[in-house]
Amino acid sequence: MVATVTMADGVRLRTWTTGVPVGSRPPVVLLHGGPGIADYLAPVAELIDDLCPVHRYDQRGTGGSPWDGTHTIARHVDDLVSLLDAWGHQRVVLVGHSYGTDLASHVLLARPDRVAGLVQVAGPFLEPWRAQYRAAERARRSPDQQARLDALGAQPSRTGAEEVEFLALSWCTDHADRDRAWGWAMAAAAPFTRSTS
Repeated sequence: MVATVTMADGVRLRTWTTGVPVGSRPPVVLLHGGPGIADYLAPVAELIDDLCPVHRYDQRGTGGSPWDGTHTIARHVDDLVSLLDAWGHQRVVLVGHSYGTDLASHVLLARPDRVAGLVQVAGPFLEPWRAQYRAAERARRSPDQQARLDALGAQPSRTGAEEVEFLALSWCTDHADRDRAWGWAMAAAAPFTRSTS
């Protein structure tokens, strides 16, 4: 089920809920990576939604959730706690991927009373990793690629094609095979057009 939930500052976040309660199992909340990437965890939800309720959402500023309001870790923690309240859950299992592991970790630290369990996939990425990682990414992009990524990143919104290009420019540095990196990054980014918003 797709829905929107309004935060205290009026921002409406797009959410999905699948699955049904099974015994006393806690619900699961899947936290996508990014920040800035719309939810992509529907296939994961399908793997477990026969076991418990599964919630997903586009974090503030991604996919069907507008960029409005502040963007801090504390704001994103508050958004998730507000969603737990809206969904009627006191405690949940948080499953984070990439940046989602950071968000899950911060929720656990800020509100351990709301976390029944924590699963982290490809992370967490707590500081000071970011500076070295970003420098390595820049070194693997051409000057033209970096300039285009910077320009797309500065736009307040992007078309579907621009979103795919932005993601491919962001991800192409993840592949060791430089000859095939762009094709692989474009294939991975293709599902993220805003046509699904």
